Amino acid sequence: MENKSKITYRRVGDYFIPNLVLPPEEASVTLGKWGMMHKKYLEKHKKVFFSLLLMMNCLTSLEKF
Repeated sequence: MENKSKITYRRVGDYFIPNLVLPPEEASVTLGKWGMMHKKYLEKHKKVFFSLLLMMNCLTSLEKF
């Protein structure tokens, strides 16, 4: 198994900071009325699931989760 997640670091003073890169932005998706309502429902009633989706950057499509 090949290790593709090799992390490089840069030195800032006495600290080593990882060089993290965010994934490229996908085409911007606009949520319709029902998508916004579902998002508000998750945010209000399913806080843990909403937090997971937020951290995984999967709020616009539930297919990734």
